[in-house]
Amino acid sequence: MLQINLESLIDFSAKLNEIKDERLILNSALLAMMGKLKIIKGCVFELNDTNEYVASIQKGYNPAAENHSFKNYLMTNDPKTNYKSIKKMGYQYCIPVNYNDCNFANICLGKKIDGKKISKVEKFYCKLISNITAIAIQNVKQYKEIIVANKQLELRNQLLDTLFEMSKDFNLILSKNEIVKILSFRLMGQLLVSRFAIILFDPNDKFEFINNRLDLKINTQLIKSIKIINYTVLTSKANLSKKIIEKLTDSEVSVISPMMVQGNLKGILLVGKKLNNEEYSQENLDFIESLGNLAILAIENARLFNEEIEKKRLQSELNLAYEIQTNLFPRNIPEHHDYELVGYSIPSRHIGGDYYDFIQIEDSKILVAIADISGKGIPAALLMSNLQASLRTLAPMNLGLKQLLNRLNKVIYDNTTADKFVTLFCGILDLNKHTFDYVNAGHNPPYYFDNSGIKKELTEGGMILGIFEDYFDYSIGHLDLLPGDGILLYTDGITEARNDRDEEYSENSLKKILINYSNHSAKKLKHMLLIDLKNFQGNAPQSDDITMAIIKRKTDTSDIVHV
Repeated sequence: MLQINLESLIDFSAKLNEIKDERLILNSALLAMMGKLKIIKGCVFELNDTNEYVASIQKGYNPAAENHSFKNYLMTNDPKTNYKSIKKMGYQYCIPVNYNDCNFANICLGKKIDGKKISKVEKFYCKLISNITAIAIQNVKQYKEIIVANKQLELRNQLLDTLFEMSKDFNLILSKNEIVKILSFRLMGQLLVSRFAIILFDPNDKFEFINNRLDLKINTQLIKSIKIINYTVLTSKANLSKKIIEKLTDSEVSVISPMMVQGNLKGILLVGKKLNNEEYSQENLDFIESLGNLAILAIENARLFNEEIEKKRLQSELNLAYEIQTNLFPRNIPEHHDYELVGYSIPSRHIGGDYYDFIQIEDSKILVAIADISGKGIPAALLMSNLQASLRTLAPMNLGLKQLLNRLNKVIYDNTTADKFVTLFCGILDLNKHTFDYVNAGHNPPYYFDNSGIKKELTEGGMILGIFEDYFDYSIGHLDLLPGDGILLYTDGITEARNDRDEEYSENSLKKILINYSNHSAKKLKHMLLIDLKNFQGNAPQSDDITMAIIKRKTDTSDIVHV
């Protein structure tokens, strides 16, 4: 009678757990059962890829089992069950090797040498061996999974290290060509890929081919087709038309990888075949995607960096231009005991085309001017500087206002294109006679006011400057300035200023401030006008240059309010 030795089972279990091959474990289990029960022949059936059990191990010659197979659903956990298919092969017993609900194999045993049936103790022994075998096989499976996982982890760590090193390399490079060169080295070093192409897109959706090592002709239709791909994919599996896939395949494009920056498509990386003709794994595709995104981020950073350098260069030039233009305005406004002269200008951009000036042409005469150059920015500023230089050159010549404006008109006409012109208001303040003669060449009419409010708009004059070359007979206006009288000169940047609701400040608002503060000093009037304008604009951007100049004859009485 069979005696079960616990120590031998423990020793058997230990030996099985040292084996790292499932087939060898099953072979040992079969031999243990056959040897202990004195069985003539035995076989192990394992499940194949077509879900059929086939004989993988045989002991004792049995040709009937060699080419026999049966479906998975025939197996049960009952070793007593004898099926016709098993009986035909000469086996009497079937012992399943199960771990939980998973069947690893089935051990089939033939007759005992003495022809007797196996006893309950022998059945119990077979069950113990089966359980020990199942545990050993499960351990091997877990061991293999750990090995595979470790290899995958090592590969991923290697790829991560590569990507980390590349990230550091890319951060140090601001040349598009150098970035492409590093990408090329990494594709070759990690994937054995020597052929690839990079397509970049600009904000206007135009594309640039910065590298093409593939035999691929790119056109707008092809770009439009592959731009719909939003993840890295094998060309053969891409959601593209058969015609496009064939064209890419003919050019040996194996992988299509979108190059993304913050979720926006900035380019496409097309990768050719590996030199060893191996297929691309999912890890390879993930690496290509990460590599492409790192490269496009570096290219984008390089672009932004170069743009910032250029922006700073331009800003530096604009700062210099602003400083130069600021110096074109009068640094020291002439002072007189009977008059207060105030000026102010702020461009809508860094530099502008508005201009005002107070030029002392004689001890008792001051030329006052305000102008608005057509356009904005640098072109307007250049024309403004030209006007300032000409006016300051011509003013001391005592040419008279008509002659002065015609000379200025000639200078501007000869030095600008047809779309450039200047509106100008120019007058001569006589400090002794308290008179003001003026000409308005198409400019916003200044307001002549006294302590009680607005008296008139100064419109006398004629044609704007720079449109026609011919001599123009400008009309001359004349004012006799009494104590408390003043003149407000301004550009349309004040009246046409807009708020958040796209409403204009308007001439009515300007008049209202002028009426309310006409009996105040010129400095106070300027200050209150700027405050009212700022409150009106709110957070709306300044759309045009804002410029004003104020002439105010001081009063002989004490009713004027000083600040």
